[in-house]
Amino acid sequence: MRYSPHDNFVRFIFSFQSVYVDFFDQVVPSKLTKLLRLETLKPVEGTFLSPRLKKYLTDKLFSCQTIEGDELILSFLVEHKSEVPDFIYDQLQAYVTQKHEQDRKDKKPRTPVIIILLYHGKKRWVKKPPHAYFKGLPKALRRYVGAPDYFLIDIGRFNKKKIMGLRMGYLVNALLVLKYAFNPIYLGRSFKDIFVYGDFYDTTQEGQDFIHALLVYFLELTNFDEKKSIALVEKIKASYKRTAMTSYQNILKAGKKEGKIEGKVEGKEEVAERLLLKFPDWSDFFLSELTGLPEEKIKAIRAKLATGQNGKSANGAQK
Repeated sequence: MRYSPHDNFVRFIFSFQSVYVDFFDQVVPSKLTKLLRLETLKPVEGTFLSPRLKKYLTDKLFSCQTIEGDELILSFLVEHKSEVPDFIYDQLQAYVTQKHEQDRKDKKPRTPVIIILLYHGKKRWVKKPPHAYFKGLPKALRRYVGAPDYFLIDIGRFNKKKIMGLRMGYLVNALLVLKYAFNPIYLGRSFKDIFVYGDFYDTTQEGQDFIHALLVYFLELTNFDEKKSIALVEKIKASYKRTAMTSYQNILKAGKKEGKIEGKVEGKEEVAERLLLKFPDWSDFFLSELTGLPEEKIKAIRAKLATGQNGKSANGAQK
């Protein structure tokens, strides 16, 4: 599977309840959320992306009830290309078809899929109806070329003030770094804003893990220029500089090799252990890509935790 820093970061941050709750409450259009009982919102494991679609998209699934009590699948899709795709409806049609085919195989009733598409590329995304992709199509025939509709969230249209005005939390940092992911100049200039509230996050282990993941993603976007990376990390406020420097030294010291992060094995094993204890359902592959450790090492750490070594246990760990 192709390595994608965007995919790993999005999956990581949207595993935090505070992030996906804030996202649906503050960012998703109200014409959708007013029809939902957001107190029933919960993440769902799995994906409906085919290997081909995984080249362009990341999905994160949630289930939620409507105000009438019916269950929906809310599919949060992130488009990772820097340009607006030419045939987005083809991708969405393939995605929904994959979901319905899985329902059929599992002998489950079909559940409606509502697609929320987040885009953070360079160019502005102008949403068009399906028939707009067929020039000269008579108006009477337009309804025959329909496709799944979607709610578009183009982070590029969000100015920094709007993002900074959201409730304090990880979502602010995540949207800022995604907004500038394809713009290295503004990415560097916005460094302090991207790491805002870091002194508060540094007071908990969860917050330190978030700073770690945010820094890893940020440095991947800058291609691990070691000299520039150290200078940027030095700009972080002294109150949480220690966490950032520890993450940098343990995970990023050696730079990037074959698309994977290298660094001190001891530090990466410690991070992997903490993540396994907090998120035991995460796959070995994902943890391997996030930490840079081989999958075999992740399996060994998972097995060690499952047997209760070090006085800890990871219930529900994958075998």
